[in-house]
Amino acid sequence: MTVKGFAAGRYAVTRGEFGAFVRAKDYKTEAELGGGCFVYTDKWEQQADKNWRNAGFSQGDDHPVVCVSWNDAKAYVQWLSEKSGKAYRLLTEAEREYAARGGTSTAFWWGDSISVGQANYDGNNTYNGSARGEWRRATVAVNTFMANPFRLYNMHGNVWEWVEDCWHANYSGAPDDGNAWTTNCGDTVRRVLRGGAWASDPVFLRSAYRNLNTPDFRGSFNGFRIARTF
Repeated sequence: MTVKGFAAGRYAVTRGEFGAFVRAKDYKTEAELGGGCFVYTDKWEQQADKNWRNAGFSQGDDHPVVCVSWNDAKAYVQWLSEKSGKAYRLLTEAEREYAARGGTSTAFWWGDSISVGQANYDGNNTYNGSARGEWRRATVAVNTFMANPFRLYNMHGNVWEWVEDCWHANYSGAPDDGNAWTTNCGDTVRRVLRGGAWASDPVFLRSAYRNLNTPDFRGSFNGFRIARTF
């Protein structure tokens, strides 16, 4: 596969940035319109009063926005494009993996093991002989930890990031130019998420790992990052 030139956000979209969009458009997220957000207390459950404003843990404006659906993310990039006059969008799945790897071929951009000093995940679990560590049970600021060789932060962990593509079980028939794979997509077809999150086992943070959910799903571990074609 050949990935064409593109710009990727150095950080996931922050709570502060998303708040500016909400105020400008008087926008209501799908969580706010009904049903709330999937959160963790002593168990995982959907709570009607949880949304991007209150994800069930403390967040600053420099934390990644969470409890946003794929549909919410698409509304944000549409607004940003209109406001800036530039064509912003979600990353494609291929771009997201390329960006996460930062020119490497290991499980994570820094190598094949992992520690809670490198990423935000559930440190009760291990990967490839790594040591156990802290489980923060919340997001951290988007500039936490070292940036990868492409100067991108938190490409592993913190929040799962929505991408443009709809879900396909394998890569048979996928575009070979890095474009989004959007054939046979519809309003209820599941969309791809990449990167792992604060609540994930470390195995799910690998550059190659793929996740999926419906475009209206919102969890306290889901966010997004933006891209722009040159």
